[in-house]
Amino acid sequence: MYHDLVKKVREMTDQLNRYRDEYYNKNIPSVSDAEYDRLFDELAALEKTTGCMLSNSPTQTVGYPVVSELTKTQHPVPLLSLEKTKSIEELMRFIGDRSVLLMHKLDGLTVKLEYAGGKLLRASTRGDGHEGEDITRATRS
Repeated sequence: MYHDLVKKVREMTDQLNRYRDEYYNKNIPSVSDAEYDRLFDELAALEKTTGCMLSNSPTQTVGYPVVSELTKTQHPVPLLSLEKTKSIEELMRFIGDRSVLLMHKLDGLTVKLEYAGGKLLRASTRGDGHEGEDITRATRS
């Protein structure tokens, strides 16, 4: 029984990662956001039940690794996601003793804009939270 549950964790992780690749890199999602969220929640519950969590699990990462030819850029301060938290306690645990900037989550592309003296220095995608892509040139077109 446990072996079957662990196998399901592997299968669901692979399936959700395929869906993330379709959404983030190919711009051709094959499932609705609601269906993805339902499967994500099912995987999270299964991981909690089994204690088995793969390092590439969507429950452990943000976004998806970037695969385009755009120049990569590192985020010195990670661009993280609180997922679907609605709890003040979870939010406070996440913040801890760090300085943070919180924003309402909207569907679509997360973009980090860096300004100095009122001028745009760089625009970059969130990517996987640690590495994104420099899209500054695209914002000036």
